[in-house]
Amino acid sequence: MNEFVNYLDQYNVLSPNHAKIYDEYTDSMASFQFKIKTKIEEFIIEMFAKHPRSLILTGNAGDGKTRLCRTVYETFSGQTLTVWPECGIVEVPYVNGCIRIVKDLSELKEDIIFKELHSLQNHVLNDHSNRVYYLIAANEGKLTKSLISHPELQQLNHMVSNRFSSHEHNDDRLHLINLQDVTSSIYAKRILDEWNKNENWSACQKCPKQTQCVIYLNHVRTSVDQIKERLVEQYRLLDCLGIHVTMREILIHI
Repeated sequence: MNEFVNYLDQYNVLSPNHAKIYDEYTDSMASFQFKIKTKIEEFIIEMFAKHPRSLILTGNAGDGKTRLCRTVYETFSGQTLTVWPECGIVEVPYVNGCIRIVKDLSELKEDIIFKELHSLQNHVLNDHSNRVYYLIAANEGKLTKSLISHPELQQLNHMVSNRFSSHEHNDDRLHLINLQDVTSSIYAKRILDEWNKNENWSACQKCPKQTQCVIYLNHVRTSVDQIKERLVEQYRLLDCLGIHVTMREILIHI
């Protein structure tokens, strides 16, 4: 059987392998590693490399916040992150200082959330004088609730609120990226192109069941430019309607 088809099985919501779609359960040693490079990823890497500051990533579950945290860790540590620590926090010493990564704020206990946000506030207000920069991934609702629940975080709450209202309030101390603002359609074509690469389907060429296989048929059809464009057009329509579709949802759909 085609191992790539086995890999795709994790995107089937009815499959027992479905948990592997979540970054926390990603097998770093798997035969296939599916990655779509984005401009946001490039921006974040360049920011920490050339103009470091603290960064908050927000968005819906499935927007790729944890994957971006993993990318930052692996880029600046030079090591593969095989498993996230139970605490959900890692530090990466590098040439510009240290990046403290909180992969999911909502997974932490309330006292730890307050501690990390208070520390972030202090680092930002002190212009990162000790060269410790935060990368925090958080759902908008949880982040906002945590900030307004503690008067001690009033200054950080004000900074975050301003950045939610407009990206123009980002500065060289604190940057906020809301992944819900990213249009979904730009990823759909990249995913289709990546999945339909010939090398992923070479094992099917000698399969006696090829002509009866609905999976291979879908590959053939979605490789056709006209069909591919029509699929992408559906995501463009959702963008125009203001409906945000996460990267994870697109992977499951396709």
